[in-house]
Amino acid sequence: MAACSKVKQGERTMGWVHQSVIFMHVLTGAAFFGLGLRLAGQARTVASVQGDGALLLSRDMGITIRQMSIQLVLTFVFAMAALGLGGGYAGQAQYHVASVLIVALLVLQLWVIRPAWKGLHKAVEEGGERGAFARRLAMASGIGHLVWVVLLMLMFWNRFGVLR
Repeated sequence: MAACSKVKQGERTMGWVHQSVIFMHVLTGAAFFGLGLRLAGQARTVASVQGDGALLLSRDMGITIRQMSIQLVLTFVFAMAALGLGGGYAGQAQYHVASVLIVALLVLQLWVIRPAWKGLHKAVEEGGERGAFARRLAMASGIGHLVWVVLLMLMFWNRFGVLR
């Protein structure tokens, strides 16, 4: 029972497993955010540079995007684990809205950012037009960061007395 959330004198206290899952949720979410900070700039650079430099940077972007995808999936897994260990957070709708937004962020990452990078990388390899792919990737990355900031605000919504 010490590993899970427990009720003590009318208050919910977290066990060490729940706290660890929340820590991992925050850590993986921060990793996702940090990994993507330079993505838009890198995409614009790849679109404007010719030769091996563009190819090398495009490959590096692919590694970053794969790591971002892994971190985002882990963020979602840890969020759902924390939700389960916390008893569902009844009456705290912001956590449920945040769960939907994480799924939307996953969709953006896997069906917009990754395909835009694949198109950009293919254009670099074949010498095709790169601008549209770079703009799409930069736009989606910016939207992803905006959604991430909204998610962060939702996580701390009740901590600042907004819902009290």
